[in-house]
Amino acid sequence: MRRLSIYLITLAFTALTTTATAADQLKQYQWKQRVLLIHANENVGAVRLMLDQNQQAINERDLVWFLVSPSGIQSNREQDITPSLKQQITNTLKESPGAAAVLIGKDGSIKGRYSDLNLDVAFGLIDTMPMRKKEMSDP
Repeated sequence: MRRLSIYLITLAFTALTTTATAADQLKQYQWKQRVLLIHANENVGAVRLMLDQNQQAINERDLVWFLVSPSGIQSNREQDITPSLKQQITNTLKESPGAAAVLIGKDGSIKGRYSDLNLDVAFGLIDTMPMRKKEMSDP
């Protein structure tokens, strides 16, 4: 019985540690970049084309994006996407059922959930944020 208790405690601790590590993965962007999580089951090519065509506006807004599709996760960041980061991205999207996209601000909080991805709407919201206004006013 004691071994079972120790095993269960160890298992619970491991699960909590894994979850915390995954949550920390998105926190690496806090105060540095905004994050756009995009879920696309269909039209992945069209979504990717839209992202590529708006790369300058994305860069101007310090925006890193992750496109989640049945074939995996794509991103505009250069580093590999770790398993724990994949888990955090997936979990965050699951917490927003029906959302095609979730916008996370530089402060780490969710700023918008979108049923359809419209970059102009997301850019408009970003451009009203105090940190973005400061960025635009600084040379």
